[in-house]
Amino acid sequence: MNQLITVAIPVTRVLEIAEQAINSIVQQSYRNISIILQVEKGYADLDLVSKYLNDNRVTIVQFPENTNLATKCNEAIKHCNTKYFARMDDDDISLPYRLQKQLSLMERNPDVDICGCSVCFFGEDSKIYVPAVFHQDIVIRLLNGSSIPHSSWLMRTGKIQELELVYNQELEFAQDYDFLVRCKNILKYQNISEILVKLRTHINQSSKNIKQSEISDIVRTNLLKELRIPESEIIVWNSFINSKELDQESITIANNIIASNKTYKTFNQSKLKLYISYLLGTKISTYFQFKLLIDSKIDNFLN
Repeated sequence: MNQLITVAIPVTRVLEIAEQAINSIVQQSYRNISIILQVEKGYADLDLVSKYLNDNRVTIVQFPENTNLATKCNEAIKHCNTKYFARMDDDDISLPYRLQKQLSLMERNPDVDICGCSVCFFGEDSKIYVPAVFHQDIVIRLLNGSSIPHSSWLMRTGKIQELELVYNQELEFAQDYDFLVRCKNILKYQNISEILVKLRTHINQSSKNIKQSEISDIVRTNLLKELRIPESEIIVWNSFINSKELDQESITIANNIIASNKTYKTFNQSKLKLYISYLLGTKISTYFQFKLLIDSKIDNFLN
């Protein structure tokens, strides 16, 4: 495999954290890569980051202060001259065989345009996220949120450039979720079920999580509008996704989503029914809620 991969890492954190991310890419088992460190002017550890220039695969690209992530991604993709483009945040860690395994999948499946993987969280929280593997299942899970961890993306550069697909630079958060929703009928997605990336969690992320949730609601709203779901029902569905407990109203809207999909065919209908049933089941915390779901028109989901 001699295809070159470009990896972009936006460097904004203290070097003690950022260098763990950078080193995990520098030390990848697949060596034929180009690494772009995206550094904002005024970054305190710029001189220390410059040590990576001793590796001839590394380039430092400077941006104005407070340049958002979407802009950095767009610029990197626009100027990328390799077959594949990968990205990772500067507080996460790629396991040594990440790029090699993703590249192998992409080479075996030339119709796949974005490849992600399972991830594990570390730091203030520890858990494992195993996403859906194949395109139709990944797309259905967009009803909940982003279904390919952004730090794990490997993209087929040529198609992205040819179709002039870009991140929405107006969004402060959830740029990846928005990209996946807008491109779901244009690009093909796939995930590797193996954990290949570690995502760091931090203390005091609550304010960021609130903003992330608010923008995710906007993205999810745009997705549900494709099914002509009324605004009032979308508000309830967003509340349901953001930990609202199961009630009759949520079940009714779930039925409406399934019914609307028969007409507009945004999702695979049988897979949609199964996933909606799963989502409703995850919100059951009392016997009353269990009975409510059983007594509802559950055949709408499973037939």
